[in-house]
Amino acid sequence: MAAFMHAGPGLSLPAYLGAIGPGIWAAYQKMVFSFPVVTKSIITGITYVIGDMLAQVVQIRSTKAITVKLSRVPRNSEPLLLMDPWRYIRSGLVGLILLGPLAHYYYEFVAIYCESWAFPFKIALDQTLYLAFYNTVYYLVLGVLAGRSLVDVAYVYKAQFMNLLVAGWKLWPAVGVITYNFIPTEHRVLFVDAIEIAYSAVLSTLSNDDPHGEKQK
Repeated sequence: MAAFMHAGPGLSLPAYLGAIGPGIWAAYQKMVFSFPVVTKSIITGITYVIGDMLAQVVQIRSTKAITVKLSRVPRNSEPLLLMDPWRYIRSGLVGLILLGPLAHYYYEFVAIYCESWAFPFKIALDQTLYLAFYNTVYYLVLGVLAGRSLVDVAYVYKAQFMNLLVAGWKLWPAVGVITYNFIPTEHRVLFVDAIEIAYSAVLSTLSNDDPHGEKQK
């Protein structure tokens, strides 16, 4: 709170962030040690909201059909106005309720039972069993929340399974090197979530395709 009080008007954005940054970090540290699951779940939920919003902006800007709607909205604000709020809400809910707790307990498991492993073996575990399970939870639950049947979602997911894994393999092994060598266990979800905004946008894009190639609303 003191950091916010000292960050008065007239400061540039970098100076303002520099003034409030220590206070935010101190508050985060207190929360992550006092309420680790809740804190990491909230962070993951926010991550997936942002990721889905980014995915929607990209999709809106790249869809030729957007030109039909532009006459009804201001040109500079059309991506936000044309977004589907329920889509990023349900993505955030999956992150909050399922993926955040899953990530917390996974990194705790690795810290307790796999601490003696060399980091390449930890990364191998990340990129096989954990990543496959993580993607499956996100894809299936998000599809059901979108109003599709579980059987239908599972059928489409089967075709997307390797695409999702390969997308992860392009990013997460390099992230894992930093995660397991430099990031303390209690901060790994925060670090990974910062990177995961881009990956969650990819997940959201793929998981919001329906069996006929149309986007879910």
